[in-house]
Amino acid sequence: MPKKNFTKRTVALSLLIVLIMSTGVSAVSAKTLKIAVASDGQTATAAVGSVAARSSSFLMFDGEEKFVEAISNPHQKARSGASSLVVNFLKQQGVNVFISHTFGGKMINALKAKGIIPFESEGRADDAVKKYLNSIAVKKP
Repeated sequence: MPKKNFTKRTVALSLLIVLIMSTGVSAVSAKTLKIAVASDGQTATAAVGSVAARSSSFLMFDGEEKFVEAISNPHQKARSGASSLVVNFLKQQGVNVFISHTFGGKMINALKAKGIIPFESEGRADDAVKKYLNSIAVKKP
């Protein structure tokens, strides 16, 4: 009997770990979450950018939906490799989640390789952040 209980506990623990890891933000609380939204505007109500690497700005939000700042995209006019350059830039900024209207396959792979979650949305930037936070059920204290 003890071996069966051990096996059941091991399976249950393994499933729990998989569930936690699948949320993508298991080790990130709402207070440490940093969300970047691709945009061609500079305010929280600006529209989500249609092309992630080519938008003029990244609007930064915290995990409590608060707009923090707008940062100009230093790689907007890069001749080639804009996706990789932008992903490295966002990683240096401490971004955990990147929101854009669409992502190319190369950018999705690069984001995931750096531990940044891609999230597609449209409309206003602040609404897109709310939509993302609701999708992962981050609760405010």
